[in-house]
Amino acid sequence: MKKIYKGQPGYMRSRKLKLGFASLSGFLLMAIIFIIGYAIYQTPKNYFTIPAVIVVLPTAKVFVQYLMVSWKNNVVPEEFEALSKKVNPLPLYCELVITAMEKSFEILYLLIDKDENIIAYTQKQEKVDTDKFEKGVTNFLNYYDYDARVKLYTDLKQFEKKAVYLAGRNSELSEEQLEHVQTVFEKISIMSI
Repeated sequence: MKKIYKGQPGYMRSRKLKLGFASLSGFLLMAIIFIIGYAIYQTPKNYFTIPAVIVVLPTAKVFVQYLMVSWKNNVVPEEFEALSKKVNPLPLYCELVITAMEKSFEILYLLIDKDENIIAYTQKQEKVDTDKFEKGVTNFLNYYDYDARVKLYTDLKQFEKKAVYLAGRNSELSEEQLEHVQTVFEKISIMSI
């Protein structure tokens, strides 16, 4: 089975399944340890209860992540491929949940050019605070000494138009410039689950 990384199509579904399996495994392990202790000592007050409780803490953390990951933030493969071809040679990233300024944003597409212009698209139309996203990502990247300009779109046509424009300005990219784009994305992906 091929590993899917952040920013690739199918990442959210893969992440949700992994977190769900890890949560289920942790809760089952806790139950097994507790049942073994109860079967041996005939009381819940035994030494097996301690490791059972210790297993609950990391499992609960994984379960909270499972609840945060959205099933809805998946790209249509054909749409992703078509958009990727339009913005070539810039890499198009997708399926991210970015936390900026204490708010989560479901980002369907993200594009970064060699000059650290970052544009993103979210499907959510209602109550999207684009300023919080833009300021949050900009401030985070400023910490790493990047001079990024960030824009969040809620209209796919506007995003696509700007993405094609940026790709036209970045038609000839060196290996070093592509590596720089990847490095900026790696910093942004720290903000994503």
